[in-house]
Amino acid sequence: MKEELLHFIWKYAKFPLNGLSTVSGETLSVKNLGRHNHLAGPDFLEAQIWIGGQLWAGSVEIHVKSSDWFKHNHQSDTNYNNVILHVVWEHDLPVVRPTGETIPTLQLAKVIPKTFVNSYRQLMQPKSFVNCETDLHQFNGFDREHWLERVFFERLETKAKKVYALLEQTANNWEQVLFLMLLKGFGTKVNGEFFLQQGLKIPIQVWRSCLNDPLELEALLFGTMGMFSKEEPQDTYFNEQSNRFTYLKHKFRLQESYGPGANYYGLRPPNFPTLRLAQLSRLLCREKQLFLELMQTWQVEQLKSLLQVRLNDYWASHFVFGKSVVEKTRSTTDSFLELLLVNTVIPLKFAYAKYKGQQATEKLLELVMQLKPEKNTVINRFAMRGWQADHALHTQALLGLYTQYCQQHRCLQCAVGSRLLHD
Repeated sequence: MKEELLHFIWKYAKFPLNGLSTVSGETLSVKNLGRHNHLAGPDFLEAQIWIGGQLWAGSVEIHVKSSDWFKHNHQSDTNYNNVILHVVWEHDLPVVRPTGETIPTLQLAKVIPKTFVNSYRQLMQPKSFVNCETDLHQFNGFDREHWLERVFFERLETKAKKVYALLEQTANNWEQVLFLMLLKGFGTKVNGEFFLQQGLKIPIQVWRSCLNDPLELEALLFGTMGMFSKEEPQDTYFNEQSNRFTYLKHKFRLQESYGPGANYYGLRPPNFPTLRLAQLSRLLCREKQLFLELMQTWQVEQLKSLLQVRLNDYWASHFVFGKSVVEKTRSTTDSFLELLLVNTVIPLKFAYAKYKGQQATEKLLELVMQLKPEKNTVINRFAMRGWQADHALHTQALLGLYTQYCQQHRCLQCAVGSRLLHD
């Protein structure tokens, strides 16, 4: 038995509220279950309980065993002095107040329907994907859409915390935050975190001083990522860019990466870090007020147009330094632009709106629902069980649901698990 299940049982009254008795034999009826407290102190506040013919008002504390009261050291915490009822699954020890008076105790094991406990155990049994996979089809329509929307914003809140952490690191400079988030976005899952950490070494005044020359900004980014410190096939372009970075490094006293560096393994050539950094360099040099433009733009196609770039002649015929390939246009693809919108622009818009005290919920919903659904194993497995993703809101919500609820077995906090146990 888990304490969180006992909280669920009490909160949703999954037991008869009348005709009960305490472990000492006093009659007990619940008039008001109280308010669930997620902070320090008793589990439920402002409850009203009839005990032995007298109405008591105060707090309710819940444990698996009565002795947990002492394990949690509640006897030394004055916040628990107004507990009027101790609710437990198993009563193994009487609990007394500092005055010596015994706290009334209700033992739930004797009053919970066996059918409810069996339903919970069946739900929590290991499955091939998620605990509720055989019953997902029962949760659909408005309820499902409402739940996915809520999980989507929970996921945005998590991403916003990372934005605010960067904001603190950059002395509240939103332009620098955008620069760092774009580095992470252009690095994708493979190199994103490495790009971001290296980007923290570049002061805003340094990269902004290079905005009039895409080659100079490209050299700055390549050098900071350590791309000139490796044994690379050297050609004229490589040597020129390496020299540019050497000049910038001495001028601004910059740090260069000498560790493992960017990762190429498992990447398709269009996602190579060389191409992505070259694309980012040209984007920042072309759109010198990019942060302001991104924050003021809410149309998907306009946002894509802002982020769309084409590479110079060298990178149109190279994936890495010194190795020429058949020439082809290396523009940012539509799928990559949508990835940037989902993982970089939308979280930044959400965080910035909250920072400014503005309401942007409806605009964000309209924006993300215009983006195509992402494709990955998790999304496919939900689809196989009847949860098709129609747009990026669905896929972002399903990823959040899977990582923050399903994988952590938080079925009691999930609308699906809660519904199944209510039925």
